[in-house]
Amino acid sequence: MTTLARTFPGHVDQIAEARHWLEAALRAVRPRIPEATKAAASLLLSEVGTNAVLHTASGQGGKFTVTARVDAGHLHVQVADDGGAATRPHITRPRPDTERGRGLALVDAFADHWGPLTPGPGVYFQLIWPTPHPSPPVGHPPALTGKRTGPGRRI
Repeated sequence: MTTLARTFPGHVDQIAEARHWLEAALRAVRPRIPEATKAAASLLLSEVGTNAVLHTASGQGGKFTVTARVDAGHLHVQVADDGGAATRPHITRPRPDTERGRGLALVDAFADHWGPLTPGPGVYFQLIWPTPHPSPPVGHPPALTGKRTGPGRRI
């Protein structure tokens, strides 16, 4: 498992900085993370980070911390903020002419799992992708599978 973390000042311009940091960090992870997963992680970090800066004490002279944990086929990203939000993160239903309020709907649409951090203020999201099964070592026959046709025989 690979764990990456960085703390950013709670300013709106730091959302792009956090996104660029995550993109670079995920490019360096081996084995490679699918491009679509990295793009989704960048988008979701923008949404969750923006919420931290606009709706919590992070945006009032505070900070937010991004932590990413990568394991085979699994990316867990959390954005811990300085708290002080009036409500827990939740999806809203904005009017069609409203410019804001769609960020967590995007998180809900793209993430395999997401929710508020517990304990502590912030939000996490998880992205999962299929991983190839390892090949058997050279010189070893593949595992027997299939239907038995007689004692000890499989086809």
